[in-house]
Amino acid sequence: MKRKLLSALLILTLCTSLLSGCGQAQNSSEATSGEKSSTGGKTTFGIEPFKDTQTLRVGYFAGSALSIPFYIADKEGFFKELNIEVDYQTFTNGPAMMEANADWDIAGAGSAGVLVGQIGHDTPMIGIADYEDNQGLFVRKDSKIAQDPTNPDNWKGTTWLYPVGTTAHFTLATQLEKLGLSMSDIKSVNMDVSSALNAFNGGQGDGLAVWNAFACNAEDQGYVRISDAGKLGITNTSGLVSTREALKDKRELLTKTWAVFYKTVDWINASEENKSKAIAYYKDSCDEEGIKVDESLAKRIMDYFKCPSFDKSIELMTKTVEDPKGLYTKRPLLQAENDLLVTMDFFVKQGKYKAEDRVKLLDDGLIDPSIAKEAKALMESAAK
Repeated sequence: MKRKLLSALLILTLCTSLLSGCGQAQNSSEATSGEKSSTGGKTTFGIEPFKDTQTLRVGYFAGSALSIPFYIADKEGFFKELNIEVDYQTFTNGPAMMEANADWDIAGAGSAGVLVGQIGHDTPMIGIADYEDNQGLFVRKDSKIAQDPTNPDNWKGTTWLYPVGTTAHFTLATQLEKLGLSMSDIKSVNMDVSSALNAFNGGQGDGLAVWNAFACNAEDQGYVRISDAGKLGITNTSGLVSTREALKDKRELLTKTWAVFYKTVDWINASEENKSKAIAYYKDSCDEEGIKVDESLAKRIMDYFKCPSFDKSIELMTKTVEDPKGLYTKRPLLQAENDLLVTMDFFVKQGKYKAEDRVKLLDDGLIDPSIAKEAKALMESAAK
């Protein structure tokens, strides 16, 4: 597998982490005869392989389970049998991933990163990759907040380390709102999750907001988990996104990739043996990125993973509901649109986006169900 870290800074960040626990246009789409793979056998999911090798550029979220189906499908040979070669571009936060959208065809990111891509770079969301609960808020054992997290006065004036404009920000703001406070009642220091945990270990700040492997590592180092997205009941949607260029020039590749991604999720959940393999693959992927996790920690993180099944993913991208806020009346919303709007509405309230951006998200089709529909047709055809 080929991986490319995007900058020396990212390499430095990952390598110096003190964590102790945790293109080219698509070629002819003519397939080989029947459903035989490029090596002559049957393909795992019955999908016809490409005649010529296709290069799939994946924006990969390091340390996050939301990207792991790509890695598992690669390691299990699900892509190889379709004559698809995966080229990874690795990131540790969604906004940076979206800034570098020229380097990938499809990517997975948290809702804040997805919105940056949609509003700032015209990259549509084409599926839901996870509902992330493991967005944790941590303090030291001797802090006033740890002694009584329900007392708003204990939070006022405290300094928090977290990546601003991300789902960690969303989680922290939601906790403050629950206490009758706002972001103006605390001090914020903008850091990526790896740097934030390192700085907190060094004595900086009073609180820490991080996710996934970094959240579990913070817990393992003895910090007190005050709350998280799951406990707060936040609909914290992670998404698969694609570029407009890939949707136009690599459409069949994206459709087959979409099918493989969600069929891999089904494969994970098909047996305890497969779940165990998935945990090991997650650990391996973290090891490759310099994020240290042991088997126990990898299991905990994968237990948090809530990517929908293939069938459920189709439903989320096709089922419609009315806008619960009553703000958009031109048409019913896709369920996936409704879920993503939870984060959008938060950031509109925070002033990061405007009400017009909410309308743009829906008017411009920035949650695009077309690939999901084509993947459904693909698998129905494969089943015949």
